[in-house]
Amino acid sequence: DPFAQREDILAIAIATRADCLEDEKIAYKERMKLISNRLIIYNDRIMSLTKYYLNQNSKTKEKQGIIGWGRAVGWLMLSIADSMEYITLEKEQEELWRAFWNLVKVCNNYVRQDHYFSWQLSAMEGPKDTSATAMIAYALKKALQVWEKKETGLHNLGNDNGVSFEKQSGWTKTVVEEMLEGLQKALLTSCKNGKIYDCSGECEGFSQYPQRYASYPWSVGPGTRFLLINQSETR
Repeated sequence: DPFAQREDILAIAIATRADCLEDEKIAYKERMKLISNRLIIYNDRIMSLTKYYLNQNSKTKEKQGIIGWGRAVGWLMLSIADSMEYITLEKEQEELWRAFWNLVKVCNNYVRQDHYFSWQLSAMEGPKDTSATAMIAYALKKALQVWEKKETGLHNLGNDNGVSFEKQSGWTKTVVEEMLEGLQKALLTSCKNGKIYDCSGECEGFSQYPQRYASYPWSVGPGTRFLLINQSETR
């Protein structure tokens, strides 16, 4: 629902305004509750992500699109990771964290031996896709940074009960950092002359995925973002 997504973005935007009116704060909180309720429903599906289609016709109930589209998973993960810096309601944060780390657990099953993700996650012997790889890598690094800000007191995640990263995410930081190292190696392998290649082409319409691979903004943009924030801590 694009209109629901637009309202979700507006809710997060309102949260970042220091001068917002009291009624806007109330509207934000109500909107975040709706987002949280959707995440609770969606969370039950995430663990079987690659069994779900991209879309379903609301009239005929016919399922459409592909199962486990890598770039769609990347978009979802980076939006959650970026949103975590601005959401201050504890219940909503908890649902976002749970949704995010459930996605990471699913994606980890589909990391290829060459450290890429495929254009369709479960098609591990098919073409690699740097757009999916870059988006998922950025989201993972960003989520780790947000959590570290919470631990150092630089950001109030609304979770002051002493829950460790390992308990919250189900991962150790060492494992996450090893995964990030592999994803970075893959992206750098696809870098040539300042561009990130091996990226799946633009969709030509709903459920139309041309098998053209080159360098596109949706690999260069998130790939650069990831390499920038990851390299800054590994120098």
